[in-house]
Amino acid sequence: MLPFIGASLTAARHDSKMLEIRLPEDLRGRFPEFAQRTVVNVTTDRRLAQRFKDIILLDFEAPFFRFLIAHAKSHEFDGFYAATESPPGTEGALGAFMLRWQNDQGAVITEEFVPVLVTLDDCVECNPSFLAQWLRSSLTSSPTPNIDREFRSRTFDKLVDAANRRLAAESTRFKHPNGLVYLAAADCISRKTALEI
Repeated sequence: MLPFIGASLTAARHDSKMLEIRLPEDLRGRFPEFAQRTVVNVTTDRRLAQRFKDIILLDFEAPFFRFLIAHAKSHEFDGFYAATESPPGTEGALGAFMLRWQNDQGAVITEEFVPVLVTLDDCVECNPSFLAQWLRSSLTSSPTPNIDREFRSRTFDKLVDAANRRLAAESTRFKHPNGLVYLAAADCISRKTALEI
């Protein structure tokens, strides 16, 4: 969403769990969590945000995050379909999920943003290694591929299944699954395939 609001991703640190974002001047002061800054460090990792006071936690309560979601759903966004060129070997589908865990009292104690890639040969990877670098580059949208609806549905089920497995794997006796929120999905298409469409 950053390019669509005139913002850019300028750096990634702490194994890409912290992102440095540069906002356009017209968004200065619009988000209380950023104050008057246009260059901010953000994360979805609560532990990282607690360790470093200059890193701002982005969760579903953050005004900036709510702004991005509202913008993506708005008429002005013009209904962009999420199909994009991806690096060689990453063709398939990419899903983005927010996973939540709660304590015994039902209070949410942690959230995690998890991208999941399902390649055309059915390899499934959470947090694919190419993603951080890919998001720092200029993304190129692609024409909507002609994919069978049933195939797309099965692929989406695989994305959700992988996210649910991650939710279960990170659960403990004191950290219980609270929910899985689907954020977005995109068809990832190689440059060669994009040129053929």
